[in-house]
Amino acid sequence: MKGVGKVAGAIVMAATMAIGIWSAAPAKAATQAELEAKIKMMEQTLNEMKSQLQQVQTTQVQQQQAVEVAAANKLPSWVERMTFYGDTRFRYEHTSYDDLNGKSKSGKDRFRIRLRFGVRSQIHPDVELGMRMVTGANDDATSTNQTMGNYFGEYSAWGLDRAYVKWTPSPS
Repeated sequence: MKGVGKVAGAIVMAATMAIGIWSAAPAKAATQAELEAKIKMMEQTLNEMKSQLQQVQTTQVQQQQAVEVAAANKLPSWVERMTFYGDTRFRYEHTSYDDLNGKSKSGKDRFRIRLRFGVRSQIHPDVELGMRMVTGANDDATSTNQTMGNYFGEYSAWGLDRAYVKWTPSPS
């Protein structure tokens, strides 16, 4: 609408200038040819401004259609209620120990990594669903840490760490 106001203002300004020029001329009688030339010039200016107004209106219609399309492509409400979360941990671990007889044993050096990724969603005011995936070793049920092998990028095991339905009754 701002563009329409600018064009309308330009039309008013052009008309005012034309009237001002016309009224500022000496009080001599204009010939028929001069009057017709001025009218044609004013008609040409008016047609140019009408064309500009039409372009502005067309642009506004296109912008409104783009806004409506963007609003129609909005994600479904159940997707908007989803919350994603996660964390990562990377560490170096060195262990060295003595056996019971006091003899030193060789140490153990390793890199360990843990990746966790989860999603939760409030599917109803009283009900929340959630799940989380983690890295880990198949032979260690108590740890989600994974020992890195010779290659950094070696994730041999992924598992479902948690899946839940949480019901919290609303007060009556």
